[in-house]
Amino acid sequence: MENYWILVGFVLGWALSQVGKILVMLLTKKTEATKADLKAQMFKSGGMPSGHTASFISAIAVLGYGWGYDTPIFALAICVALVIIYDAVNVRFAVGEQGKLLNKLSSKAGEKTLRVVEGHTLPEVLVGVLVGVAASGLTILLQQII
Repeated sequence: MENYWILVGFVLGWALSQVGKILVMLLTKKTEATKADLKAQMFKSGGMPSGHTASFISAIAVLGYGWGYDTPIFALAICVALVIIYDAVNVRFAVGEQGKLLNKLSSKAGEKTLRVVEGHTLPEVLVGVLVGVAASGLTILLQQII
Protein backbone atom coordinates (compact mmCIF):
# COMPACT_ATOMS: atom_id res chain seq x y z
CA MET A 1 0.00 0.00 0.00
CA GLU A 2 1.35 3.41 -0.95
CA ASN A 3 1.87 5.93 1.83
CA TYR A 4 -0.55 8.48 0.39
CA TRP A 5 -3.58 6.35 1.33
CA ILE A 6 -3.15 7.45 4.95
CA LEU A 7 -3.58 11.04 3.79
CA VAL A 8 -6.57 10.07 1.65
CA GLY A 9 -8.18 8.49 4.73
CA PHE A 10 -7.44 11.58 6.80
CA VAL A 11 -8.95 13.97 4.24
CA LEU A 12 -11.97 11.73 3.64
CA GLY A 13 -12.62 11.53 7.41
CA TRP A 14 -12.47 15.32 7.67
CA ALA A 15 -14.67 15.87 4.60
CA LEU A 16 -17.34 13.42 5.74
CA SER A 17 -17.46 14.97 9.20
CA GLN A 18 -17.78 18.49 7.81
CA VAL A 19 -20.58 17.39 5.49
CA GLY A 20 -22.15 15.75 8.54
CA LYS A 21 -22.05 19.12 10.33
CA ILE A 22 -23.99 20.66 7.44
CA LEU A 23 -26.56 17.86 7.55
CA VAL A 24 -26.98 18.27 11.31
CA MET A 25 -27.46 22.02 10.84
CA LEU A 26 -30.02 21.53 8.07
CA LEU A 27 -31.96 18.98 10.12
CA THR A 28 -31.96 20.99 13.35
CA LYS A 29 -32.23 24.59 12.13
CA LYS A 30 -35.71 26.07 12.31
CA THR A 31 -35.18 28.62 9.52
CA GLU A 32 -33.75 28.26 6.03
CA ALA A 33 -29.97 28.01 5.88
CA THR A 34 -28.16 30.65 3.84
CA LYS A 35 -25.07 30.06 1.71
CA ALA A 36 -23.04 31.84 4.38
CA ASP A 37 -24.43 29.46 7.04
CA LEU A 38 -23.43 26.44 4.98
CA LYS A 39 -19.93 27.79 4.31
CA ALA A 40 -19.42 28.67 7.97
CA GLN A 41 -20.58 25.21 9.01
CA MET A 42 -18.22 23.52 6.55
CA PHE A 43 -15.13 25.15 8.03
CA LYS A 44 -16.02 25.61 11.69
CA SER A 45 -14.31 23.88 14.56
CA GLY A 46 -16.40 22.08 17.14
CA GLY A 47 -19.86 20.68 16.63
CA MET A 48 -21.34 17.33 15.63
CA PRO A 49 -19.44 15.24 14.58
CA SER A 50 -15.82 15.83 15.58
CA GLY A 51 -13.71 16.33 12.46
CA HIS A 52 -10.49 15.98 14.46
CA THR A 53 -11.58 12.57 15.67
CA ALA A 54 -12.97 11.39 12.33
CA SER A 55 -9.85 12.36 10.37
CA PHE A 56 -7.38 10.83 12.82
CA ILE A 57 -9.35 7.63 13.39
CA SER A 58 -9.62 7.16 9.62
CA ALA A 59 -5.89 7.78 9.06
CA ILE A 60 -4.97 5.43 11.92
CA ALA A 61 -7.25 2.64 10.67
CA VAL A 62 -5.80 2.94 7.15
CA LEU A 63 -2.27 2.92 8.61
CA GLY A 64 -3.05 -0.19 10.65
CA TYR A 65 -4.61 -1.94 7.67
CA GLY A 66 -1.64 -1.21 5.42
CA TRP A 67 1.29 -1.64 7.78
CA GLY A 68 -0.09 -3.72 10.64
CA TYR A 69 -1.88 -3.13 13.89
CA ASP A 70 1.11 -4.41 15.88
CA THR A 71 3.65 -1.86 14.58
CA PRO A 72 5.28 0.88 16.65
CA ILE A 73 3.99 3.57 14.27
CA PHE A 74 0.41 2.38 14.78
CA ALA A 75 0.86 2.53 18.57
CA LEU A 76 2.32 6.04 18.28
CA ALA A 77 -0.59 7.13 16.06
CA ILE A 78 -3.07 5.89 18.68
CA CYS A 79 -1.22 7.89 21.37
CA VAL A 80 -1.30 11.08 19.27
CA ALA A 81 -5.00 10.60 18.51
CA LEU A 82 -5.81 10.16 22.21
CA VAL A 83 -4.02 13.41 23.04
CA ILE A 84 -5.89 15.24 20.26
CA ILE A 85 -9.26 13.82 21.34
CA TYR A 86 -8.57 14.60 25.01
CA ASP A 87 -7.65 18.16 24.06
CA ALA A 88 -10.78 18.59 21.93
CA VAL A 89 -13.11 17.36 24.68
CA ASN A 90 -11.48 18.92 27.71
CA VAL A 91 -9.16 21.82 26.93
CA ARG A 92 -10.75 23.28 23.77
CA PHE A 93 -14.27 22.77 25.12
CA ALA A 94 -13.42 24.65 28.33
CA VAL A 95 -11.66 27.42 26.39
CA GLY A 96 -14.70 27.76 24.12
CA GLU A 97 -17.06 28.08 27.08
CA GLN A 98 -14.77 30.69 28.65
CA GLY A 99 -14.63 32.56 25.34
CA LYS A 100 -18.42 32.74 25.17
CA LEU A 101 -18.58 34.21 28.67
CA LEU A 102 -15.81 36.71 27.91
CA ASN A 103 -17.64 37.80 24.78
CA LYS A 104 -20.81 38.42 26.83
CA LEU A 105 -18.81 40.62 29.19
CA SER A 106 -17.06 42.38 26.30
CA SER A 107 -20.31 43.18 24.51
CA LYS A 108 -21.85 44.55 27.72
CA ALA A 109 -18.79 46.77 28.15
CA GLY A 110 -19.02 47.97 24.55
CA GLU A 111 -15.82 46.19 23.53
CA LYS A 112 -15.40 44.09 20.41
CA THR A 113 -15.96 40.37 20.72
CA LEU A 114 -13.50 37.70 19.65
CA ARG A 115 -13.93 34.60 17.55
CA VAL A 116 -14.61 31.64 19.84
CA VAL A 117 -13.07 28.28 18.96
CA GLU A 118 -15.35 25.50 20.11
CA GLY A 119 -14.33 22.12 21.44
CA HIS A 120 -16.35 18.91 21.45
CA THR A 121 -18.65 16.99 23.74
CA LEU A 122 -18.20 13.26 24.27
CA PRO A 123 -21.15 12.37 21.95
CA GLU A 124 -19.60 14.51 19.17
CA VAL A 125 -16.32 12.61 19.57
CA LEU A 126 -18.07 9.22 19.59
CA VAL A 127 -19.89 10.05 16.35
CA GLY A 128 -16.55 11.27 14.99
CA VAL A 129 -15.11 7.81 15.72
CA LEU A 130 -17.94 6.20 13.73
CA VAL A 131 -17.42 8.63 10.83
CA GLY A 132 -13.68 7.89 10.94
CA VAL A 133 -14.27 4.14 10.80
CA ALA A 134 -16.63 4.62 7.83
CA ALA A 135 -14.10 6.88 6.09
CA SER A 136 -11.32 4.35 6.60
CA GLY A 137 -13.53 1.61 5.16
CA LEU A 138 -14.24 3.76 2.11
CA THR A 139 -10.52 4.55 1.76
CA ILE A 140 -9.53 0.89 1.93
CA LEU A 141 -12.25 0.02 -0.59
CA LEU A 142 -11.02 2.77 -2.93
CA GLN A 143 -7.46 1.53 -2.55
CA GLN A 144 -8.49 -1.97 -3.56
CA ILE A 145 -10.44 -0.70 -6.58
CA ILE A 146 -7.73 1.64 -7.89
